Parts: sequence; C-alpha cells; structure tokens
Amino acid sequence: MADDYDYEHVKTFPTYGSKLQELERFSNISYNTNDPIAMWCMKNIHSHGKFFFIDLCITLNKYFQYYDKLKPVDSKHCEYLSYWLNNKSKLHNALPLYKNILDGDNSLNIFDKRIPNIDACKSKLVNLSNEVVKNINKLNNLNEQYLFLITKHKIGWSTHDELCSYAEKFAELYNSAIMECFKDFNNKYCKELIEFKVRFNKYKSFTDTCTLIQPLRSIPGAMSQELDAIKNIRI
Repeated sequence: MADDYDYEHVKTFPTYGSKLQELERFSNISYNTNDPIAMWCMKNIHSHGKFFFIDLCITLNKYFQYYDKLKPVDSKHCEYLSYWLNNKSKLHNALPLYKNILDGDNSLNIFDKRIPNIDACKSKLVNLSNEVVKNINKLNNLNEQYLFLITKHKIGWSTHDELCSYAEKFAELYNSAIMECFKDFNNKYCKELIEFKVRFNKYKSFTDTCTLIQPLRSIPGAMSQELDAIKNIRI
C-alpha cells in the first residue's frame, strides 16, 4: 500500500472542495464582465476546447487568487486542487487537459502568473497513483457522512432516523475500507481510518440507539494505534 501521501490533510478537503464548486458554478458569469482573470483566460484560449478551457482557467485562477488573499499558513488548498485534478483526469473519457496540467505542460499557459505565489502552489500539482486517489475518495466519503452526522446532531434539526442513516452509511463505508488494513495497518491511510473510528465512537451514546448500524470492525493487533488516536484526537 502506498504510504507517501499525507492522508491526514484529507479531513480539510471539504472546505476547499466547497470553494472550488462555488467558483465552478460562477465561472461562466465572468465571460460577461471586465474581470481581469476572465479577460486573461479568454486571451489564452487553447486547442483543448474554447469554452471548457476558459471555464477551467477562470476557476483555477480564481481559486488561487482567493486563497492567496487569505494568506494561508500551509499548502493544503494546493494539495486539494492536486487531488481534484487527478480525480478528474482518471474519470472515464476524461479530457486530457487535466493530465496535461498535472504533467506541467507550460504550453497550456493556463495559470495567471500575476497572482502572487501561484508558482509555489503549482509545484504541488503532481500526478497521484490510482491507489492514492482511490484512498482519498474513500476518506472523503467517510468524512462526508461523519460531518453530516456531527453537524446535524449538534444543530438538532434532523430526525433520529435521518441521523441514524448517516451513522449507518459511515459504518458501512468504514467496514468496507478497513478490510484492506487487516494485512498491514502500519501506514498513513490505515492510521486515518483508525482515527475516523475513534472520532465516530465519540458519539456512541447516540449511535447505539440506531438499530440498523453495523458494529465497526477492529483490526487485530491494532489496539495500540487506537489508543494513540484517542490520545491525539481533538474533535
């Protein structure tokens, strides 16, 4: 199992994913404005497809610009974008543009270098293996159900059955994913799965009221890893 990816960052990906989705939805509006990034992208149309290239160009550069203005203390937003591009490039019949960006094809001229620190973020856009992308997808899906459960539980507006449905889906996803760790759990991916189990069990008083939820599987011999996670996790 690949162990060179910092899976601990995946927990932060929903924030960056939401911002990118927001920018994707509104990228076409920029065609009808004097927005500097939109105007720059329209001047750099590439053969990959006029409108698709412009939309992606606007989205990516708006994303870079947004986070540059926030002065982030780390590069997690860049790492999310790298994952997003990799995930797009691995889809069936994916356009080659995503892969070309990851390969560092400078002929595309898709990044607006007027944006400060854009080169530092570009350096984080790298090709990820199929296994790493698959693992990130699994962690993302787990995180989604976990966040649905804890946020809606705290707000108090959801029904018991609705909350249980999130817990049940989490347990189903977790039990499927953790099976890969039974042979070898001493890696970053399995560590994140174990931490999700510990986080989820903080809500055991509620999840025990859900009649259809599967018990979360435990990895034989991994008790010390679970104890370490309990000590380190702050919810």
